[in-house]
Amino acid sequence: MRRAEHILLRLLAVALLAPALAACSVPDFSSAPKFGGLPRFESLSVASAPAPDELRPVAAADLVGPQGQCAGSAPDSGLAQGGIALQMTECDVVKRAGTPENVQVGTNQRGERTVTLTYNSGPRPGIYHFSGGRLYDIDRVEAPPEPPKPAKPKKPAAKKPA
Repeated sequence: MRRAEHILLRLLAVALLAPALAACSVPDFSSAPKFGGLPRFESLSVASAPAPDELRPVAAADLVGPQGQCAGSAPDSGLAQGGIALQMTECDVVKRAGTPENVQVGTNQRGERTVTLTYNSGPRPGIYHFSGGRLYDIDRVEAPPEPPKPAKPKKPAAKKPA
């Protein structure tokens, strides 16, 4: 019985000292190379989504037509400021990203309206997926490569006096 108590006391001592010893052996990461953090997606600029209880019902005016236009909005009107967030309506996204290059309208297994808006260029390129009039997924699209810059003309060599 004494031997069991002795082992138990040793285990208890190790358990009590382990956190203190671990704190002393934490490596110093201040000299470790910096990796730049998470990847940046400047083109998407996603905003925070509203809480589900703050969402208003989706109305017919919130849905895009087959040409990517919203009812009551002029095609050349300026883009609204701000990011794009999940749970936004179809027209909220169009107001911020512009007229899409491709629109696919359909229905899912539950009979809800589904829409996919594709932007290959512009301020926020991506593929935006909607169900029931609300944005639920964004796929990143690789932006087209920038055209090569024209080569600068070479200056003629200075002539040496004869």
